[in-house]
Amino acid sequence: MSETYQHKAAKILLANWLSETEKESGDFCKLPPFEWRKNAGVHIELPIYETSDPYYFETEDSKTNILFRPDITVFHKGAPIYIIEIFHTHATKRSKLNLIKNYLVGFGGVEVHEVNTVDILRHDKKPKIIQTNIILVT
Repeated sequence: MSETYQHKAAKILLANWLSETEKESGDFCKLPPFEWRKNAGVHIELPIYETSDPYYFETEDSKTNILFRPDITVFHKGAPIYIIEIFHTHATKRSKLNLIKNYLVGFGGVEVHEVNTVDILRHDKKPKIIQTNIILVT
């Protein structure tokens, strides 16, 4: 399934706002509801592999089958802290949420947020708060 223009535009725009927040901030970044320490950055469509270790993600070097690709991943101290899924026509699939949940078993502190394209694309500049729904917390 190919992504819609709105989905792609919203994903890129939100990732840009998060990256811009990192550039404007010192070590601590905040674009509510997201708060993180600058480290490994903001990534679009970063593949998560079967062998990826959530504790030492930065050092991952053995690539196997891709488990899932979050629309946006935000890192805090080298580990994912936020996984953000953008939706335009349908919510995040239960199968993808199950893969994320199973991947993060025993690894607490990760929030999976879902953001509607309308809530992103209605802004002409970076908003003070991003409207999200938390759909999973580990």
